Amino acid sequence: MKTIVIVGGGYGGVALAKALEKQHHSDDSVRILLIEAKSHFYHTVGGLRAAVQDLDDVVFIPYANVFTSSRHQVVHATVNRFDKKAVYLDSVTQDGGDQIAYDFLVIATGTNYAAPARIECAEMDQGKQQLQQIRQQIKQARHVLIVGGGPVGIELAGELKDANLKDQQVTLIHSQSQLGHPSYMPLKVHHKLVHLMTSHGIQVLLDDKVDLPPSSSGTMVVVPSTPLATSHKGADLSSVDLIVMATGNRPSPQWIQASVPDLLQSDNYVKVKPTLQVDHPDFPNLFVLGDIAGLDEAKLAYRAANGHTPVVAANINTLLTNGTHLKEYKKGIDIMLITFGKSNGVTILPWGIVLGGWMSSLIKSKTLFYDRYWKELNQPVPNSLK
Repeated sequence: MKTIVIVGGGYGGVALAKALEKQHHSDDSVRILLIEAKSHFYHTVGGLRAAVQDLDDVVFIPYANVFTSSRHQVVHATVNRFDKKAVYLDSVTQDGGDQIAYDFLVIATGTNYAAPARIECAEMDQGKQQLQQIRQQIKQARHVLIVGGGPVGIELAGELKDANLKDQQVTLIHSQSQLGHPSYMPLKVHHKLVHLMTSHGIQVLLDDKVDLPPSSSGTMVVVPSTPLATSHKGADLSSVDLIVMATGNRPSPQWIQASVPDLLQSDNYVKVKPTLQVDHPDFPNLFVLGDIAGLDEAKLAYRAANGHTPVVAANINTLLTNGTHLKEYKKGIDIMLITFGKSNGVTILPWGIVLGGWMSSLIKSKTLFYDRYWKELNQPVPNSLK
Protein backbone atom coordinates (compact mmCIF):
# COMPACT_ATOMS: atom_id res chain seq x y z
CA MET A 1 0.00 0.00 0.00
CA LYS A 2 1.23 3.49 -0.86
CA THR A 3 0.93 6.04 1.95
CA ILE A 4 0.46 9.75 1.33
CA VAL A 5 1.09 11.89 4.42
CA ILE A 6 -0.15 15.48 4.55
CA VAL A 7 1.20 17.57 7.43
CA GLY A 8 -1.20 20.40 8.27
CA GLY A 9 -4.98 20.50 8.28
CA GLY A 10 -5.60 24.06 7.13
CA TYR A 11 -7.39 25.15 3.97
CA GLY A 12 -4.80 23.62 1.64
CA GLY A 13 -4.26 20.42 3.61
CA VAL A 14 -7.99 19.64 3.85
CA ALA A 15 -8.56 20.45 0.17
CA LEU A 16 -5.72 18.15 -0.85
CA ALA A 17 -6.88 15.31 1.41
CA LYS A 18 -10.35 15.45 -0.13
CA ALA A 19 -9.00 15.75 -3.67
CA LEU A 20 -6.71 12.74 -3.23
CA GLU A 21 -9.48 10.64 -1.70
CA LYS A 22 -11.76 11.45 -4.62
CA GLN A 23 -8.95 10.66 -7.03
CA HIS A 24 -8.34 7.25 -5.42
CA HIS A 25 -11.80 6.45 -4.06
CA SER A 26 -11.80 2.90 -5.45
CA ASP A 27 -8.06 2.23 -5.06
CA ASP A 28 -7.36 0.15 -1.95
CA SER A 29 -3.63 0.43 -2.56
CA VAL A 30 -3.50 4.10 -1.53
CA ARG A 31 -3.85 5.39 2.02
CA ILE A 32 -4.04 9.08 2.95
CA LEU A 33 -3.08 10.34 6.41
CA LEU A 34 -3.70 13.95 7.41
CA ILE A 35 -1.56 14.90 10.42
CA GLU A 36 -2.92 17.83 12.41
CA ALA A 37 -2.18 18.74 16.03
CA LYS A 38 -5.55 20.38 16.64
CA SER A 39 -8.75 18.44 17.26
CA HIS A 40 -10.64 20.88 15.07
CA PHE A 41 -10.43 23.06 12.00
CA TYR A 42 -10.43 26.76 12.89
CA HIS A 43 -12.07 28.83 10.16
CA THR A 44 -9.62 31.72 10.22
CA VAL A 45 -11.54 33.70 7.61
CA GLY A 46 -14.30 34.10 10.21
CA GLY A 47 -12.07 34.34 13.25
CA LEU A 48 -12.04 38.11 13.51
CA ARG A 49 -15.83 38.33 13.67
CA ALA A 50 -15.75 35.66 16.37
CA ALA A 51 -13.69 38.10 18.46
CA VAL A 52 -16.71 40.37 18.87
CA GLN A 53 -19.63 37.98 18.34
CA ASP A 54 -20.25 34.55 19.90
CA LEU A 55 -19.62 32.25 16.95
CA ASP A 56 -17.84 29.53 18.92
CA ASP A 57 -20.10 26.78 17.62
CA VAL A 58 -19.53 27.93 14.05
CA VAL A 59 -15.88 28.88 13.74
CA PHE A 60 -14.55 25.58 15.19
CA ILE A 61 -15.29 22.62 12.89
CA PRO A 62 -14.53 18.97 13.83
CA TYR A 63 -12.19 16.97 11.58
CA ALA A 64 -14.10 13.72 12.21
CA ASN A 65 -15.72 13.48 8.75
CA VAL A 66 -12.98 14.81 6.47
CA PHE A 67 -12.62 11.38 4.86
CA THR A 68 -15.53 9.25 3.71
CA SER A 69 -13.49 6.02 3.82
CA SER A 70 -12.08 4.58 7.06
CA ARG A 71 -8.96 3.60 5.12
CA HIS A 72 -7.84 7.21 5.39
CA GLN A 73 -7.35 8.90 8.75
CA VAL A 74 -6.78 12.19 10.52
CA VAL A 75 -3.90 11.73 12.97
CA HIS A 76 -3.86 14.26 15.82
CA ALA A 77 -0.18 14.77 16.57
CA THR A 78 2.72 17.13 15.95
CA VAL A 79 5.54 16.22 13.58
CA ASN A 80 8.92 16.81 15.21
CA ARG A 81 11.00 15.92 12.15
CA PHE A 82 11.13 13.76 9.04
CA ASP A 83 13.61 11.97 6.82
CA LYS A 84 13.40 10.28 3.43
CA LYS A 85 11.25 7.45 4.75
CA ALA A 86 9.14 8.58 7.70
CA VAL A 87 7.75 11.40 9.83
CA TYR A 88 8.43 11.30 13.58
CA LEU A 89 5.70 12.40 15.96
CA ASP A 90 5.54 13.87 19.44
CA SER A 91 3.09 11.18 20.59
CA VAL A 92 2.10 7.58 19.96
CA THR A 93 -0.60 7.06 17.33
CA GLN A 94 -3.58 4.74 17.70
CA ASP A 95 -1.53 2.13 15.82
CA GLY A 96 0.98 2.19 18.65
CA GLY A 97 3.90 3.95 17.01
CA ASP A 98 5.46 7.41 17.07
CA GLN A 99 6.52 7.37 13.44
CA ILE A 100 4.72 6.99 10.13
CA ALA A 101 6.40 5.70 7.00
CA TYR A 102 5.40 7.50 3.83
CA ASP A 103 5.72 7.19 0.08
CA PHE A 104 4.69 10.81 -0.50
CA LEU A 105 4.89 13.67 1.99
CA VAL A 106 3.19 17.05 1.66
CA ILE A 107 4.11 20.07 3.78
CA ALA A 108 0.94 22.12 4.32
CA THR A 109 1.58 23.65 7.73
CA GLY A 110 0.84 27.23 6.75
CA THR A 111 2.13 30.11 8.84
CA ASN A 112 1.50 31.49 12.29
CA TYR A 113 -0.34 34.70 13.01
CA ALA A 114 -1.94 36.22 16.02
CA ALA A 115 -5.29 35.37 17.59
CA PRO A 116 -8.14 35.91 17.07
CA ALA A 117 -7.37 35.43 13.37
CA ARG A 118 -5.90 32.09 14.37
CA ILE A 119 -6.34 30.02 17.53
CA GLU A 120 -3.54 27.54 18.14
CA CYS A 121 -5.01 25.57 21.07
CA ALA A 122 -4.90 21.83 20.43
CA GLU A 123 -8.30 21.08 21.97
CA MET A 124 -11.58 22.71 20.93
CA ASP A 125 -12.63 23.54 24.51
CA GLN A 126 -9.33 25.35 25.10
CA GLY A 127 -9.73 27.24 21.84
CA LYS A 128 -13.23 28.34 22.75
CA GLN A 129 -12.03 29.51 26.18
CA GLN A 130 -9.28 31.58 24.58
CA LEU A 131 -11.68 33.12 22.10
CA GLN A 132 -14.20 33.88 24.86
CA GLN A 133 -11.48 35.58 26.90
CA ILE A 134 -10.45 37.74 23.93
CA ARG A 135 -14.09 38.63 23.30
CA GLN A 136 -14.55 39.69 26.92
CA GLN A 137 -11.37 41.78 26.87
CA ILE A 138 -12.49 43.54 23.69
CA LYS A 139 -15.97 44.15 25.10
CA GLN A 140 -14.54 45.76 28.24
CA ALA A 141 -11.89 47.87 26.48
CA ARG A 142 -12.45 51.57 26.10
CA HIS A 143 -9.55 52.18 23.70
CA VAL A 144 -8.28 49.37 21.45
CA LEU A 145 -4.97 49.76 19.61
CA ILE A 146 -4.56 47.53 16.55
CA VAL A 147 -0.91 47.12 15.59
CA GLY A 148 -0.64 46.38 11.87
CA GLY A 149 -2.42 47.77 8.82
CA GLY A 150 -2.65 44.73 6.60
CA PRO A 151 -5.93 42.94 5.77
CA VAL A 152 -6.20 41.39 9.26
CA GLY A 153 -5.82 44.73 11.04
CA ILE A 154 -8.28 46.45 8.71
CA GLU A 155 -10.87 43.67 8.99
CA LEU A 156 -10.57 43.58 12.78
CA ALA A 157 -11.12 47.35 12.91
CA GLY A 158 -14.27 46.88 10.84
CA GLU A 159 -15.57 44.14 13.11
CA LEU A 160 -14.97 46.28 16.20
CA LYS A 161 -16.94 49.14 14.70
CA ASP A 162 -19.68 46.80 13.47
CA ALA A 163 -20.09 45.51 17.03
CA ASN A 164 -21.06 49.04 17.99
CA LEU A 165 -19.52 48.86 21.46
CA LYS A 166 -20.58 52.08 23.13
CA ASP A 167 -17.90 54.75 23.46
CA GLN A 168 -15.10 52.39 22.41
CA GLN A 169 -12.25 54.17 20.64
CA VAL A 170 -10.26 52.27 18.00
CA THR A 171 -6.81 53.24 16.75
CA LEU A 172 -4.89 51.43 14.03
CA ILE A 173 -1.14 52.02 13.74
CA HIS A 174 0.91 50.89 10.74
CA SER A 175 4.66 51.26 10.28
CA GLN A 176 4.40 51.94 6.54
CA SER A 177 3.00 54.97 4.75
CA GLN A 178 0.47 52.81 2.90
CA LEU A 179 -1.95 50.20 4.22
CA GLY A 180 -1.26 46.61 3.22
CA HIS A 181 1.54 46.13 0.72
CA PRO A 182 1.86 47.73 -2.73
CA SER A 183 2.25 44.26 -4.28
CA TYR A 184 -1.46 43.57 -3.75
CA MET A 185 -3.02 46.83 -2.65
CA PRO A 186 -3.20 49.66 -5.22
CA LEU A 187 -2.91 53.18 -3.88
CA LYS A 188 -6.56 53.94 -4.66
CA VAL A 189 -7.59 51.00 -2.48
CA HIS A 190 -5.40 52.32 0.31
CA HIS A 191 -7.17 55.69 0.10
CA LYS A 192 -10.59 54.01 0.00
CA LEU A 193 -9.82 51.96 3.10
CA VAL A 194 -8.40 54.92 5.01
CA HIS A 195 -11.58 56.85 4.24
CA LEU A 196 -13.72 53.87 5.25
CA MET A 197 -11.97 53.64 8.61
CA THR A 198 -11.80 57.33 9.41
CA SER A 199 -15.43 57.86 8.43
CA HIS A 200 -16.32 55.24 11.05
CA GLY A 201 -14.36 57.08 13.71
CA ILE A 202 -11.19 54.98 13.62
CA GLN A 203 -7.96 56.85 14.18
CA VAL A 204 -5.41 55.76 11.55
CA LEU A 205 -1.70 56.36 12.25
CA LEU A 206 0.47 55.65 9.22
CA ASP A 207 4.25 55.56 8.93
CA ASP A 208 4.32 55.42 12.72
CA LYS A 209 5.30 53.00 15.47
CA VAL A 210 4.62 52.43 19.13
CA ASP A 211 6.90 51.02 21.81
CA LEU A 212 5.02 48.00 23.11
CA PRO A 213 5.27 46.52 26.60
CA PRO A 214 7.90 43.76 26.95
CA SER A 215 5.08 41.37 27.87
CA SER A 216 3.63 41.67 24.35
CA SER A 217 6.42 39.60 22.80
CA GLY A 218 4.89 36.48 21.27
CA THR A 219 1.40 37.29 22.50
CA MET A 220 -1.75 38.29 20.64
CA VAL A 221 -3.88 40.43 22.93
CA VAL A 222 -2.15 42.56 25.54
CA VAL A 223 -3.54 44.57 28.44
CA PRO A 224 -0.86 47.22 29.19
CA SER A 225 0.00 47.48 32.88
CA THR A 226 1.09 51.10 32.50
CA PRO A 227 0.01 53.80 30.01
CA LEU A 228 1.66 53.59 26.61
CA ALA A 229 4.12 56.28 25.63
CA THR A 230 3.29 58.53 22.71
CA SER A 231 3.88 57.04 19.28
CA HIS A 232 7.11 57.83 17.46
CA LYS A 233 5.30 60.66 15.69
CA GLY A 234 3.78 62.00 18.89
CA ALA A 235 0.25 60.54 18.92
CA ASP A 236 -1.17 60.26 22.44
CA LEU A 237 -1.84 56.58 23.21
CA SER A 238 -1.96 56.84 26.99
CA SER A 239 -5.66 55.87 27.13
CA VAL A 240 -5.10 52.56 25.27
CA ASP A 241 -6.22 49.71 27.54
CA LEU A 242 -6.04 46.84 25.03
CA ILE A 243 -3.50 46.08 22.30
CA VAL A 244 -4.31 43.59 19.53
CA MET A 245 -1.44 42.43 17.34
CA ALA A 246 -2.09 42.15 13.60
CA THR A 247 1.44 42.23 12.27
CA GLY A 248 1.12 39.57 9.61
CA ASN A 249 2.00 35.91 9.24
CA ARG A 250 5.29 34.21 10.05
CA PRO A 251 6.49 30.74 9.09
CA SER A 252 7.17 28.33 11.95
CA PRO A 253 9.68 25.96 10.37
CA GLN A 254 11.35 24.36 13.42
CA TRP A 255 10.42 20.81 12.40
CA ILE A 256 11.74 21.40 8.88
CA GLN A 257 14.91 22.97 10.29
CA ALA A 258 15.36 19.87 12.46
CA SER A 259 14.94 17.63 9.41
CA VAL A 260 16.45 19.17 6.26
CA PRO A 261 17.68 22.74 6.88
CA ASP A 262 18.55 23.13 3.19
CA LEU A 263 14.84 23.14 2.36
CA LEU A 264 14.42 26.60 3.87
CA GLN A 265 14.98 29.96 2.23
CA SER A 266 16.59 32.75 4.25
CA ASP A 267 13.07 33.96 5.16
CA ASN A 268 12.16 30.45 6.46
CA TYR A 269 9.70 29.66 3.69
CA VAL A 270 10.21 26.35 1.88
CA LYS A 271 12.13 26.24 -1.40
CA VAL A 272 9.80 25.02 -4.09
CA LYS A 273 9.89 24.02 -7.75
CA PRO A 274 7.19 24.97 -10.29
CA THR A 275 5.87 21.40 -9.88
CA LEU A 276 5.36 22.22 -6.16
CA GLN A 277 7.94 19.60 -5.25
CA VAL A 278 10.46 20.93 -2.77
CA ASP A 279 13.60 22.22 -4.42
CA HIS A 280 15.95 19.52 -3.16
CA PRO A 281 17.40 16.63 -5.20
CA ASP A 282 17.03 14.06 -2.41
CA PHE A 283 13.27 14.52 -1.96
CA PRO A 284 11.41 14.01 -5.26
CA ASN A 285 8.34 12.73 -3.37
CA LEU A 286 8.10 15.71 -1.03
CA PHE A 287 5.65 18.48 -1.98
CA VAL A 288 4.68 21.79 -0.42
CA LEU A 289 1.53 23.88 -0.72
CA GLY A 290 -0.12 26.84 0.94
CA ASP A 291 1.35 29.74 2.86
CA ILE A 292 4.59 27.94 3.82
CA ALA A 293 5.62 27.59 0.15
CA GLY A 294 8.29 30.07 -0.90
CA LEU A 295 6.28 31.44 -3.81
CA ASP A 296 6.24 35.09 -4.83
CA GLU A 297 2.52 35.67 -4.32
CA ALA A 298 0.06 36.90 -1.72
CA LYS A 299 -0.74 34.25 0.90
CA LEU A 300 -4.46 33.52 0.42
CA ALA A 301 -6.62 30.59 1.55
CA TYR A 302 -8.34 30.22 -1.82
CA ARG A 303 -4.98 30.06 -3.58
CA ALA A 304 -3.82 27.08 -1.51
CA ALA A 305 -7.10 25.21 -1.97
CA ASN A 306 -7.84 26.08 -5.59
CA GLY A 307 -4.43 26.81 -7.10
CA HIS A 308 -1.85 24.63 -5.38
CA THR A 309 -4.02 21.62 -4.54
CA PRO A 310 -4.90 20.52 -8.13
CA VAL A 311 -1.22 20.62 -9.12
CA VAL A 312 -0.01 18.60 -6.12
CA ALA A 313 -2.84 16.05 -6.46
CA ALA A 314 -2.18 15.58 -10.18
CA ASN A 315 1.58 15.23 -9.72
CA ILE A 316 1.28 12.69 -6.90
CA ASN A 317 -1.07 10.68 -9.11
CA THR A 318 1.42 10.86 -11.99
CA LEU A 319 4.26 9.61 -9.81
CA LEU A 320 2.06 6.87 -8.33
CA THR A 321 1.47 5.55 -11.84
CA ASN A 322 5.17 5.90 -12.77
CA GLY A 323 4.52 8.83 -15.06
CA THR A 324 7.15 11.48 -15.70
CA HIS A 325 5.29 14.49 -17.09
CA LEU A 326 4.44 16.70 -14.11
CA LYS A 327 2.20 19.74 -14.10
CA GLU A 328 3.64 23.12 -13.22
CA TYR A 329 1.91 25.65 -11.02
CA LYS A 330 1.17 29.02 -12.54
CA LYS A 331 -0.07 31.75 -10.30
CA GLY A 332 -3.61 32.77 -11.13
CA ILE A 333 -5.05 36.24 -11.11
CA ASP A 334 -4.98 38.17 -7.85
CA ILE A 335 -8.35 38.64 -6.17
CA MET A 336 -8.53 40.00 -2.64
CA LEU A 337 -11.59 40.85 -0.61
CA ILE A 338 -11.07 42.86 2.55
CA THR A 339 -14.17 42.97 4.69
CA PHE A 340 -15.23 45.83 6.94
CA GLY A 341 -18.00 44.39 9.08
CA LYS A 342 -21.00 42.57 7.66
CA SER A 343 -22.06 45.07 5.03
CA ASN A 344 -18.93 46.78 3.83
CA GLY A 345 -15.50 46.15 2.41
CA VAL A 346 -13.36 46.40 -0.70
CA THR A 347 -12.87 43.80 -3.44
CA ILE A 348 -9.66 44.09 -5.45
CA LEU A 349 -9.80 42.56 -8.93
CA PRO A 350 -7.16 42.48 -11.69
CA TRP A 351 -6.80 45.29 -14.22
CA GLY A 352 -7.34 47.94 -11.56
CA ILE A 353 -10.97 47.08 -10.88
CA VAL A 354 -12.10 47.87 -7.34
CA LEU A 355 -15.57 47.02 -6.03
CA GLY A 356 -17.13 48.48 -2.92
CA GLY A 357 -19.42 47.55 -0.08
CA TRP A 358 -22.41 46.01 -1.84
CA MET A 359 -20.45 43.49 -3.88
CA SER A 360 -18.03 42.77 -1.03
CA SER A 361 -20.95 42.03 1.28
CA LEU A 362 -22.61 39.79 -1.30
CA ILE A 363 -19.45 37.74 -1.89
CA LYS A 364 -17.91 37.51 1.58
CA SER A 365 -18.58 40.13 4.24
CA LYS A 366 -22.07 38.95 5.20
CA THR A 367 -21.43 35.20 5.53
CA LEU A 368 -17.61 34.78 5.71
CA PHE A 369 -18.10 31.37 4.04
CA TYR A 370 -19.01 29.66 7.32
CA ASP A 371 -21.52 27.22 5.80
CA ARG A 372 -19.19 26.43 2.90
CA TYR A 373 -16.46 25.12 5.19
CA TRP A 374 -18.81 23.00 7.31
CA LYS A 375 -19.79 21.33 4.05
CA GLU A 376 -16.12 21.15 2.98
CA LEU A 377 -15.35 19.11 6.09
CA ASN A 378 -18.39 16.89 5.46
CA GLN A 379 -20.17 18.17 8.57
CA PRO A 380 -23.88 19.07 8.85
CA VAL A 381 -24.30 22.84 8.70
CA PRO A 382 -25.28 24.21 12.14
CA ASN A 383 -28.86 25.46 12.44
CA SER A 384 -27.59 28.95 13.21
CA LEU A 385 -26.21 29.16 9.66
CA LYS A 386 -29.37 28.00 7.89
